[in-house]
Amino acid sequence: MRNLARRASSFARGLAIPCALALTACDAEPPGLNPFRAEVCPHAAPTPDFPITPTDARTTSAEVALANLDAQLIGYRGLLAASPTDPERAAAVVDRLLTRAQFLGRPDDFDEALAISETVLDARRSVAALTLRARVLSALHRWGEALALLDEAEAAGASADVIQRSRDTIEVAIGTADLEAVLARADAWALAAPSVASHGARANALWKLGRHDEADRAFVAAMATYRDVAPWVVAWSDFQRGVMWSESANRPELAIDLYRAAVERLPAYHVAVVHHSELAAEDEAIALLEPVSERAGDPEAKGLLATLLTSRDAARSSTLRASARQMYEDLLARHRAAYAEHGAEFFLNVVDQPAEALALALENLEDRPTAGAFELAVQAAFAARDRALACSLVDRARREATPTPVFCQTMHDAFASCH
Repeated sequence: MRNLARRASSFARGLAIPCALALTACDAEPPGLNPFRAEVCPHAAPTPDFPITPTDARTTSAEVALANLDAQLIGYRGLLAASPTDPERAAAVVDRLLTRAQFLGRPDDFDEALAISETVLDARRSVAALTLRARVLSALHRWGEALALLDEAEAAGASADVIQRSRDTIEVAIGTADLEAVLARADAWALAAPSVASHGARANALWKLGRHDEADRAFVAAMATYRDVAPWVVAWSDFQRGVMWSESANRPELAIDLYRAAVERLPAYHVAVVHHSELAAEDEAIALLEPVSERAGDPEAKGLLATLLTSRDAARSSTLRASARQMYEDLLARHRAAYAEHGAEFFLNVVDQPAEALALALENLEDRPTAGAFELAVQAAFAARDRALACSLVDRARREATPTPVFCQTMHDAFASCH
């Protein structure tokens, strides 16, 4: 609920490229001069010199896509039941479970994928079993375990290039990657084998480097290679572009049409509905959130709907809040790493429990010290009235984080509060 936090908090998120890629180059600034000021650390990316438009692609309807996915799961589950330790059959089921979990907000699908991958790995620690388990653990943000399994898979004979791409994905996500090296590998991959995956890897690296225009073009190039008619990847691409422009580049006006396109293509796309609803007019947001909050096992939509209904229907808002809180508590008990960030945002922005939010935000920061994780932890520390901790986090962020224009705006305001 990052855009919701931007509306409610004095610390707006921004994207900037300050003194080099970390702010340590600003250490020579005169005392008291804000190192996150806009002329040093831009609070928004410049306007691109080309239009930012959603993907123009013909895909099957959402209803057909959902029916096909469910039918495939039934079929592949039947095959797996006949041979429960077969890595190929297991991968077919897990791939579809992870798709459904990602798009429809179905945490129970994570549980099933986790159990399947464990059964396969227990039977034999083959390359296929190791990489399958690593993929599931990565989806649940169990990064260290996933990286260890990738190392084991490479030692067992897995393709070094394939393993490196998986490592790159994880290390970019947790903020520890050498982004220039990741980009160089993605460039070579896209040149040798242009595809959604290779151009998508380029887009992700360019995004994290703050090169938003180039990243958007790379997303478009990825979609130009797409030859399927299923809507999942197309909706995902527009959603990712929206997140980049809104929550990294601090240009939400460029994201709104991208979010809307993703939601129109897949109305049940849980996380896209949430992000679009944070920027949309309130009536539109409520209409979109209502059906998704009922169907999804992920409580994020329910929490946002509760917030939007506060002044319209206090009783229903309270019921939704209580339900969402119970769901978060259950998910945090089952998959804490995967839901720590969103749980922190919920406790901070929806139920106003800053102590719980701070504990989760600090766990998330320890797990992945990214610019976004620092922003959330600083906001939670101020909300919990722990000014000393908040200011120490601002100082750490200045030294450790790869800045983005939302990060710079957030830290500019936080630094001013500390000094």
